Amino acid sequence: MQLRGEAYSRSQLAEITRQVNKLFVMPVMLVLRYGRLMTLAVINRRPSRRDEALDVLEKVTLIKDISVQSPHRAHVEILHDLAIEPLYKAQKFGSFLELHLAWQKTLDSSELNKRFFKELADWYFWATGLVRFPADALKDSEGKDSPSVIRMITRLIFVWFLKEKGLVPEALFRLGDVERLIDLGWRVVITRRCCRICFLRR
Repeated sequence: MQLRGEAYSRSQLAEITRQVNKLFVMPVMLVLRYGRLMTLAVINRRPSRRDEALDVLEKVTLIKDISVQSPHRAHVEILHDLAIEPLYKAQKFGSFLELHLAWQKTLDSSELNKRFFKELADWYFWATGLVRFPADALKDSEGKDSPSVIRMITRLIFVWFLKEKGLVPEALFRLGDVERLIDLGWRVVITRRCCRICFLRR
């Protein structure tokens, strides 16, 4: 659905989703496009306790502000997970209602949190076996670099958050651009005291 405005709040998009779903007997997943962005909207429905012929509209879940030209990796991954083929492999469904429930489960915040923390744990264990820190860096009780790995990951997540908010240039997260910056005379320096990555002129 093409909207006229350039930007919409979550509450506005949720209300549009509710109003459209009131017109249909079956659940309707909406793709709302405005300006150079789009939002995917799914609404939870359940049968009314008073009238089984009616549905009660509940929570609206939004995948908001997906860039049409250059979507974030997280948005691409969520859209992939909602595609019919991978979704059917993960959750067998035989009707549209079951498909809609599978979409709801995929978009459920607790499911997304579980996946995020599993990926984070996998990243931690991978990094622990690969990354090396100076001999005088903080170690755990077994002499491993676990505390330093945790610090590194939390700082990377924070900088990634800044990048998502547009406060840090995306070029710093693209390998080709970083290599070009280094070739232009920039050096990547990891300061041992505060474990941050910065770019300094030669």
